[in-house]
Amino acid sequence: MANKGETVDDLKQKLAYKMRNLRPKQRKFLRAYIKTGKVGQSCADAGYSPRSASTHAYRMLKKDTPVKDAYDLAMQIEALEHGIPLSHKRAWIMQALEKAQ
Repeated sequence: MANKGETVDDLKQKLAYKMRNLRPKQRKFLRAYIKTGKVGQSCADAGYSPRSASTHAYRMLKKDTPVKDAYDLAMQIEALEHGIPLSHKRAWIMQALEKAQ
């Protein structure tokens, strides 16, 4: 979450830092997932086995993981820049994660 007084540019710097700390496959997955919204396909595109892509995605996007933290920050930036309600985005993400299990 943004602290009071943080700008979108501040959040983008935080996101860049978080992305640098992810492993290469995790970065590829996160970029693809943010772009497409397709969990399993994004995981497979990042180089994870297509047979276990959904499992990997679920593990990366569950609570308290570096990938989830970076994703949440990216969605917060998107919401601030484009006025997308986060509650709508979160509901859609939860449905995708439930399908992945």
